Amino acid sequence: MGPRFEQADDLAGQGVYEAAINLVKRYGDKVAIALIGPGGEMGLAAAGIQNIDKDRIPSRIAARGGLGAVMGSKRLKAIIFDSHDGQKPAIADPARFKKAQQTFNQALAGHPVVNSFTDYGTAGMTSITNAFGCLPTRNFSSGQFEGADRISGETMRELLLGRGGESKTTHACMAGCTIRCSNVFGDAEGHTIVSPLEYETIGLMGSNLGIDDLDMIARLNWQVNDLGLDSIEIGGTLGVAAEAGLMEFGNGEQALKLIEEIRSGSALGRVLGNGAGITGRVFNVRRVPVVKIKSYPLMTRGQSRARA
Repeated sequence: MGPRFEQADDLAGQGVYEAAINLVKRYGDKVAIALIGPGGEMGLAAAGIQNIDKDRIPSRIAARGGLGAVMGSKRLKAIIFDSHDGQKPAIADPARFKKAQQTFNQALAGHPVVNSFTDYGTAGMTSITNAFGCLPTRNFSSGQFEGADRISGETMRELLLGRGGESKTTHACMAGCTIRCSNVFGDAEGHTIVSPLEYETIGLMGSNLGIDDLDMIARLNWQVNDLGLDSIEIGGTLGVAAEAGLMEFGNGEQALKLIEEIRSGSALGRVLGNGAGITGRVFNVRRVPVVKIKSYPLMTRGQSRARA
């Protein structure tokens, strides 16, 4: 049939989780969906484009550079990819392809780094970066966090195994993935808070904010996802905000309130939603850890003195 435009006024202002449910109901559970949240609709520079995974969860973001704001400027809430005929591209030599696939998967399965990612996901990087002295801590003022053990991949694995229910320590974000470095982070009753909880979010919305509580980091992650914003950028932004005195390091509830400012579209929220560089300039913060105006998930040499 080719591309076409359809009205979606009823989806305006909806977070990505609610919008994805409504879109799947409308177009079926076989489609692929790329969509934006309120952050993209507001044209915020920290907005990305969320994509649904095999579980129909819209938490896989194409972030950095304000891609969601570009969609918002075109008044596009979502793009639906639907193949009515269900035909897949033909493989020229199926037998050789299958053999190459088996060889590749066997190599992956036998690699210790891959096994580590299967067990701990990207969250396993928390302990490593802390040991290297490059774990973002309190607005990049330090590279080591005293609470790193409490937010490490090892701790998260033990926590999720104990909680059970919907919690999963290893999870494939797409069909056929053999590494399975994703996860489903469940609460004390085993109900999903967010999926996945990745190293980048743990570093930027955890240690970078002085927060050593995985449950709180997961709650922050869900809120930022729902807005269609980049958790790296917003984590870096909140660190700058704490430096400016808008919240206290270690106070997750205050961080949630600042995210709510973004959702409300207030003047403060729009500053925060446009990222760490803009926030640093507005509040005259000297330490603004950005590279080309964008936040980064690792400390690098000299970042404790960085400026926007």
